[in-house]
Amino acid sequence: MIDSLWQDIQYGFVQITRRFKLSLAIIFCIALGIGPNTTLFSMFNSLLLNEPAVMAPEQLVSIHKYRPGKEGLPTFTYPDLVDFNDQVSQLEGILGFSYQSASVSMPEGPEMLPVEMATSNFFDLLGVQPLYGETFHRQTSQAPGSMPVVVLSYSFWQQRFAEDKSVVGRKIKLNGSDMTIIGVMPADFTGALGAFGSKMWLPMVMMNIIDPDSPARLISRNDNWIIPVARLAKNATLESVNQEMATIDSKLQAQYPETNEGNTHRAVPYSNIPFIPETARSMVVFGASLVVGLILLVACSSVAALLLSRATERRQEISVRLALGAPRYRVVRQLMIENLMLALVASVVGFIFSLWAVVVFKQSLPAEIPFQLSLDPSLDANMLLYTLGAAFLSSLLFGLVPALQATKTDLFSALKEQPQAGGTQVQSSKLRSFFLITQFSLSVFLLVIAGLTIKGLHNSVNINPGFDATNLLTFKTDLSLYGYLDDEKTAYSQRLNHELASLAGVESVVISRTPPMSGDKTATLVSSFNEAMEAGEETRTFYSIITPGYFATIGAKLLRGREFTLDDQSYLSPKVIINQAMAKTLFVGTDAMGKYLSVPSSDDAFEIIAIAENIANSSIGSMDEPYMYIPLGQRFDHGLVYVVRTEQDPALLIDNVKAKIAELNPDIALNMIETMTDTVSRSLFSLRALAIATSGLGLLALLLATIGTYGVVSYSVKLRQHEIGVRLSLGAQPRALVFMLMSSGLKLIIIGCVLGLGLSFVAGELLSPMLSGVGPRDPLVFILVPLFMLSLSCLAIYFPARKTSRVDPMLALRYE
Repeated sequence: MIDSLWQDIQYGFVQITRRFKLSLAIIFCIALGIGPNTTLFSMFNSLLLNEPAVMAPEQLVSIHKYRPGKEGLPTFTYPDLVDFNDQVSQLEGILGFSYQSASVSMPEGPEMLPVEMATSNFFDLLGVQPLYGETFHRQTSQAPGSMPVVVLSYSFWQQRFAEDKSVVGRKIKLNGSDMTIIGVMPADFTGALGAFGSKMWLPMVMMNIIDPDSPARLISRNDNWIIPVARLAKNATLESVNQEMATIDSKLQAQYPETNEGNTHRAVPYSNIPFIPETARSMVVFGASLVVGLILLVACSSVAALLLSRATERRQEISVRLALGAPRYRVVRQLMIENLMLALVASVVGFIFSLWAVVVFKQSLPAEIPFQLSLDPSLDANMLLYTLGAAFLSSLLFGLVPALQATKTDLFSALKEQPQAGGTQVQSSKLRSFFLITQFSLSVFLLVIAGLTIKGLHNSVNINPGFDATNLLTFKTDLSLYGYLDDEKTAYSQRLNHELASLAGVESVVISRTPPMSGDKTATLVSSFNEAMEAGEETRTFYSIITPGYFATIGAKLLRGREFTLDDQSYLSPKVIINQAMAKTLFVGTDAMGKYLSVPSSDDAFEIIAIAENIANSSIGSMDEPYMYIPLGQRFDHGLVYVVRTEQDPALLIDNVKAKIAELNPDIALNMIETMTDTVSRSLFSLRALAIATSGLGLLALLLATIGTYGVVSYSVKLRQHEIGVRLSLGAQPRALVFMLMSSGLKLIIIGCVLGLGLSFVAGELLSPMLSGVGPRDPLVFILVPLFMLSLSCLAIYFPARKTSRVDPMLALRYE
């Protein structure tokens, strides 16, 4: 058995090298099909399958909180976390953490970095030891502000401290507060979630230096800001844990009915990304897998067509082997070994492609994500099994049917080098038709999806956002992190405004809580007053806090009314500006100017002094959302964004802005200082990534379908060579023969296009809500894609048809 397998491998290698160009084409096609699949699995492997580098990771579980009518999410309030840890016995304990950002003072200046706030039992429950120094432990003090220590990640220690072992014991400033470095973690430890990490870990009791609202968050049973992970106790199971947690929930519901009524907690299998709901996670995995799976299917269909073409050349060889007594299964096995060898080489090429693709993906991620994404595309056991599985599956998909077809031959006609006849020819023709229709239906489907997303991206880029994004610079500061009180914040903001306005090239400076295209939203409930000053029905709307001159600075229009003035910032006479969408929502058929609004957070009535044009406040898709603007003096928020209008390229002023801020307070770090054009570009990241991915996959499918079409037509015209010779000898014109061959191929391609458009109708309905100004059946896309496919397929059919039409009739008929 082993000897015969080795003979098949040797013979397969000979056949592959003998037909080297055809083998390269097959490897190229399958590599294009396997590459996207391997790339996607590499990301899923890092995000979903890789276990964290902790002790006994199989004993970890996630804790989800369930509310009536809502899907469970991995959230905990701090008081509930403390109560559960005190009462649970089926768990060794529950740790908690939260991703935050902090200003870290470095020699080159302060910098905003992702940090992780963790409970004191964090490292103990994970069972990890530091590389140097120590970590904080569960026995340490739980009093707020009592543990001014920090543990560094390996990457941060390596990049910023040049692997200096003496860093333990040094002081480092976070948000202006001195913290002591007590340890450095190993390189493979990224945190409780395998693919998501931070630059450093701080005890949760030091939350006061990260969030000025932390005293309230540490006692609130409504604020679900902690991500929990637990470790099973010895001999405990998920069922026993959940029974105990149900009992604890009942006690807490009875003790705190106002906040805990209806809330339940359950232990679920550990997940690397627990904060994404399971339904959404499943939909993303299914959708992405479906698309790349279609690419592999197109590739296999194309290669199957090429193998049918090769079977034509090898039909006599296979017939001789069968005629001499070789069992059919042995010939099929030998052909499948050839296919598997080709697929293995293609898998290696596909894996190399995935290494490059993951690196490109990581480099293209937005810089503002509040954690460190650790995508590792290395070849571990999961990747090795998947790569081998992809090679085996693809060899079956593209090789089995052609191998069976090649060995199901009419020996008499094959040995005479004549076309196959009877039922065998009919079955072969049906297979070729099936491959061709499959390729084009899937290719049209992917290209239509790509066309819709590209048009949506084009519309989003070219739509008028309601403001002028050129020559705008934005940056964010949160003075509360540095201990500023409200009066001090006001004084600092006024002074910074004055200093920035004095810079050469600066036209104006304003402040906003959420500037245009920021991606942030803050909602509230408002209602309008009638003439009797009675509040009407409440409506949900979004709002921002701004300073006078905001609309002029960002280049937005006020349709009616005026901007805020310094006098409007007084609490004595609250004023508000609303947008068109809010005016149409709250004041149907009446004039909103001069009317009043009721806001739940205030007892006063807000007078409407202006109506602004709709602006893309959080994203392009938010232009039609109700929105209102409140003066900064009436409501001071923690994180505020400065918007600077410049006379020149705003990027040239970044260093000058940083210098001015450093003069006022060298510990304050700027968060996300960037030009507004960069902000707009960043806001379109997800749509741009989708457009690039779908267009790239669509073009891959197009290329594979074209190669497959050429192979199918080449095979078909070879089978009809005798018929073509007879027609030519009877006086048929080559042009007429080319038309005949092309028409038969184009019929199948048209059928494939129609089926592809049908699939696209369904997908367009799902995709349309994500796209700006693009309907699910956009006529331009649904017309151009099939026309383009038909044009390209005409070329793929024309060249082999023309070559066959020029054959010597005597050569085609010499064996008859």
